[in-house]
This record gives sequence, C-alpha cells and structure tokens, in this order.
Amino acid sequence: MTLSVAVSGASGYAGGEILRLLADHPDVEVRTVTAHSSAGQPLLAHQPHLRSLAHLELQPTTPEILSGHDVVFLALPHGQSAQYTDALSGTPLVIDAGADHRLTSSEDWAAFYGGPHPEPWAYGVPELPIGGGKLRDRLRRATRIAAPGCNASTVSLSLAPGVAAGVIDPGDIVSVLAVGPSGAGKAAKTNLLASEILGTANPYAVGGTHRHIPRSVRRSSLPAPRPMASACPSPGARAHGTRDPGHLLRADSGGGDGCRDPGGVAERVRRRTLRRAAAGRDVPTDGRRAGRQRRLARPRDRPRGEPGRGRRRRRQSGEGHRGRRGAVHEHRAGAPRDHRASSERSRPVSVTIPAGFEAAGVAVGLKSTGARDVAVVVNRGPQKVGAAVFTSNRAKANPILWSEQVVKDGVVEAVVLNSGGANCFTGAFGFQTTHQTAERAAELLGVGAGDVVVCSTGLIGTGDEVFRAKVLDGVEKGIAALSADGGDDASLAIMTTDSRSKRAVHHGEGWSIGGMAKGAGMLAPGLATMLVVLTTDVVLDAAEADAALRAATRVSFDRLDSDGCMSTNDQVTLLSSGASGIRVDADEFAAALTSVCDDLAAQLQGDAEGASHDITIRVVHAASEDDAVEIGRSIARNNLFKAAIFGNDPNWGRVLAAIGTTQAAFDPYDVDVWMNGVRVCSAGGPDRPREDVDLTPRATDLLVDLRVGDAEATIRTNDLTHDYVHENSAYSS
Repeated sequence: MTLSVAVSGASGYAGGEILRLLADHPDVEVRTVTAHSSAGQPLLAHQPHLRSLAHLELQPTTPEILSGHDVVFLALPHGQSAQYTDALSGTPLVIDAGADHRLTSSEDWAAFYGGPHPEPWAYGVPELPIGGGKLRDRLRRATRIAAPGCNASTVSLSLAPGVAAGVIDPGDIVSVLAVGPSGAGKAAKTNLLASEILGTANPYAVGGTHRHIPRSVRRSSLPAPRPMASACPSPGARAHGTRDPGHLLRADSGGGDGCRDPGGVAERVRRRTLRRAAAGRDVPTDGRRAGRQRRLARPRDRPRGEPGRGRRRRRQSGEGHRGRRGAVHEHRAGAPRDHRASSERSRPVSVTIPAGFEAAGVAVGLKSTGARDVAVVVNRGPQKVGAAVFTSNRAKANPILWSEQVVKDGVVEAVVLNSGGANCFTGAFGFQTTHQTAERAAELLGVGAGDVVVCSTGLIGTGDEVFRAKVLDGVEKGIAALSADGGDDASLAIMTTDSRSKRAVHHGEGWSIGGMAKGAGMLAPGLATMLVVLTTDVVLDAAEADAALRAATRVSFDRLDSDGCMSTNDQVTLLSSGASGIRVDADEFAAALTSVCDDLAAQLQGDAEGASHDITIRVVHAASEDDAVEIGRSIARNNLFKAAIFGNDPNWGRVLAAIGTTQAAFDPYDVDVWMNGVRVCSAGGPDRPREDVDLTPRATDLLVDLRVGDAEATIRTNDLTHDYVHENSAYSS
C-alpha cells in the first residue's frame, strides 16, 4: 500500500533533501508540499533537481492542508514545528526535522532555545546503541520522531559505540567539526556568502553555546565532552561549539601527515582570537573578517604575471560574450498543467474513482530498481463493456496481437499490464507468455481468458523464461492486492522512463471517468499513444464505448507527436462497469472522455524524455482538418525547428520550410506565424523583431494561419535537447 506524504518547509534545504529521498521510494507518494511564504509557486522553482515531483505546487503551511496524510514531515525553522503537533494528532506518523522535539531536558531547552519546552519525541538515530540494543527497536513503535541534527549525528554515531564497548575514554573526548554554511539555511546573509567565507575558517557559537551540545551528549548517553573544535577547516568552514578559545582552531601549517593550512590562515585566526579573548574583546563568530583572512592566506612570493595565477589569458574570438549563438543550457522543467478546476484538485485521481473497479500495482523484479512493475485493473461490473484502440505500427508486440482479438466482442473483464519488458519480437514463446498471463489472471478472477487484455512496455526483445515467471508471479500478487484504493499503485507500476505517474479524472452528476497513462518517449500518433487505461461507471454498450473512445483519441493522443517515433506496444483501453446506473447523452460523455484523454496527453507531453519546452502547434484557417493536421505534424517532426526552440531561437523560417514539404492547400507567401503571442511572420515575410519573442518559459505556443479556409487542428510536441539524445543513446544499457 502506498503511503501518502506531506512535506512542510519544502522550499528549504532540509525539505528539499527529504523530498529527494522520498522521490524514488517505491512505497511513497508525495501528495502535498508546503512553504508558507512561497505558496502558489511550483516546487521546481525552489528544487529544480526534483524533476519527478514537477507536478507539485507549494501550498500554505496550515494544519488543514497537512492533515489527512499517512506521514507528515516538518522541515520548519526551530520553534515552528510545535505549533502544528496538536493539530496533527490524527496523523499516523509525524517526523520533525527541526529542533523542537529533540531535547529531553527543560533546562537545556531554556538555555539553548528559550520559551516553552515542547514534548520530546523519539530520537531518530536508529543505529544508536541504547539499553543493550539499538534505538531502532523503539523507533519501530514510534508515531512521533525527532530527526537529529547533522553535527549531533556525527558525534553520536562516531563516539557512542566506542564508549559503550569501553574502548574510548569518555573523560577525554575532543570532537572536531568543520562544516560548510548550508546548515544555516537559504537566507542571503552576508556572513554566508561565498565571497565572504571561501578560504577561511570562522568560529561559530563559541563559549559552549552551540545548540548541538545537549543533543550530542544527552541523547547519546555520553559524558559532557571537552571543547568541540575545528582542527582542519575546509574552504568556508565554521568551527562549532568551542568552549575555550584555546581550542578554537588547531591547524598544521607545516609538513607531516596532518592537514595543511596554506599560508597559515587558521593559525593566524587562532592567535588573533586568543589575543581578543585575553583582552576581553568579543570573539567574531561570523564571516565579517573573511576578506582579511583571505589576504593573510595569500602567498606573498607569487609572481604577478605567473600563468593561471595573476593575469587572465587572452580570450578566444567571441569568448565571454553571450549572443544568440552562445552556450545554451537546459531549462528547468515546468510543473505539468492541471486542467481541473481548482475545487477539483484536492480530490483523488485514479482509475478506481469510478464505481465498480479495483486495481493494484506490485513489484516482482522486472525493473532493476525494485519499483512496482505489474499492474492489474479489474471491472467488477455489473456490466463488463470494453473497447480499445491500438498502434498502427505494422510491427506489433505480442500483447497487441492478443488484445486485438479480446476486444472484438466488446467484453473486457480485466487488464494486466507490465513494465520492464515489451515482449515484442520474442517469437512464439512470447505470444505464449501473453496467453499464459491472461489465463492465470482469468483463473484467479473466475473469468474467461478471452476477456483479459494484456499490455506490456519496456525494452523490445525482452521476454525470456525469467520474464515470464516474474510476470505470472506479478499477476498472482496483483490480484491478491486488488482494492478500490489501488489505482495509484497501478499507475506507478506501468512507468518506465516516466519521471512521474499520469492520472486524470472527470466527475459528472453521479458518474465519473478515471484514467492512467504511461509514456515519456516514442510518443507519436497511430490511434493511441503508449499505454492508457480509462474507466467509467456510465452505462454504455460496446458500440457506444468504441465510438466515444475513437473520437476522443483522434483529437488527443493521436495529436501528440513528441519525437515522431511510433511504439510497437501502444494501446488505449476503455472499460465501463455501468455501476452508476446512469446513462449519459452520447455527446456529453464523448466530450468528458475527450477532456480526460486530452489531460493525459498533456501530461505525457510534459514528461517527454529530455524535453525543456512543451510546444503547442495550432494551425488555423486551413482548407480542411486533414490539411491542418498535416501542416502541424510537419512542424512537430522538423528537427531544425525543435532544436531552435531548445535554443530559445524564434526561427520562423524553419516553420515555413517545414510546411512547404506538405501537400496541404495554401500559399507559402500568404502565411502568418505567431510565437508566444508575437507575430514574427506576416504574409510570408518578416514582421516583429525576433528579440520581441520570449521563449524562456517551458510552455511554447506556435500559431500558423494559412488564410485559406475555416478548419483547424492542434498538435503537441517538444523540443530536441541534449538530454533526449543522451537518454535514448543509453536506453538499453
């Protein structure tokens, strides 16, 4: 069962590290991220490395938003977590990354933090020896856990085992800590700037005032240590927790095997600190003297003109100037668009939202990562209507050949899907694997094998005996795990190179449609795009389901052309349970189904492999819809145009060159082209300057006006990037 998680303080360093660890966890789904001052902004604006969580938007940090999750992480500044703990009493597990619940002693809290002492929680260092065992034994039963600080963990874990074993004299301990400034948070403080601290070592919290002391000592059952000091500072290091200025900084400025101190900067700082302390003057605890310390560290015998030291070398022609042909960097991924109304966004989204469906997603080892890789979606009825559309690629995978026969009678009881192997071009053995997959599912569900659709995705050529055994094992485990809450797990199990699951839902009056999709590469039209399962509890017959599905896919998945490469395994399946007992007007249902498919297509586009731009190509005033589609697709498959967009270059000439290769009816010298709202080409000639076009946002809109008729069409595509080439050059390695 997947655990739902909320992370507060998600815009900061601690919150970002928590999210990084959670992002790849197979049993966790991060559903909510909060950062009060940054509410409303995409998570990627603060944590650009978390591509798999690009769909999340920061929300205000309130008890109402944090409640309702299985696990809540509090990554808030010291003193702020305690105000939420009472309101989260119904949350099964709360983990505080701040200091509020770390200290057991009220005296220590008053001395180091001040104010009311919050209730101490279980200390989150599972490896710490305690009471003849390990702290992890207590943590297994804990529902409230206080995560330790970095320095406290270092001291505790390094010393406690030796003290417990009697090999370390607890009366003679000196803890040496040299750290960088990231622990002080993201605030732009002068004493934390690189220009102030690089090449220096600055004392911090001297005189026994460092807050890590009580955590390191009391929580570790250690005696109070001698002064903590920094003996070999790294660039920008800060010496922590010194009780006595005499222990402030000790550095080896000469030879030997010890750490070196070029220029003797640490020794000079130590001596100056001792002089200030002896004179009764304040000891500096920040980076205010960093500039002077760097000057002290600078060797005095360096020739001014020594290459690479004092003078800059001569530049190559054009070096150092950033023009249109300058270096181009990858763009941050933008958050995928959520097409639902704001009131809908807090509601669950999965294939099991419509009544009458159960699903599951399990891990059986098809993926080397150990993530979920087999999904099962079951229609419990009362009606078992099914329809599907398949890739038009002549090279069809074994599951496609099987499923094409299954849907002919309009009855589908279940869908079994696996990632981690395409079972394509695996011969008769591969087709038998598909057949056995359907038979095993049918046997366990008490239905006919001819009513079980099978889908596979992954590397072509994968499908040996080991693959078969794992898939069949996944069928058994998946059916055993079926539940009405299993839609989320199922959507995770069908992912391959996807960075996130794709799900969508539509709520009607007493009825609904749910959907999940998989796809990040080989996104090209052919009736369907990658693997999609759609469910509804509307009463439909087979003909109605088939007609609605074909109409929806024609203008959604069939209009997605990310890289022009068509898969061998593409399939879209629609299941209807009729459990709502409601019949819906055919046009109303078709429109709702189209909106769900369009939502999923947009999510597929937003997660395309390596893409940095999501390009929407709208062709208007065409002689026919077919002409508009042909024009749009010619642009979407033009690598020169896609490369230009990657480089933020509004090269409209490549648009006209692309559409000139089509058979559509239009005059190339009477075409208008708009890029992100700016008309760059009018009647086949230049219009607004290219500099007026801003292509830095991920969303890119291209409008082509053919000026010959009333038809139009929209095609979705992406740019061509370094990352796309890299990812697909190593796909099977």
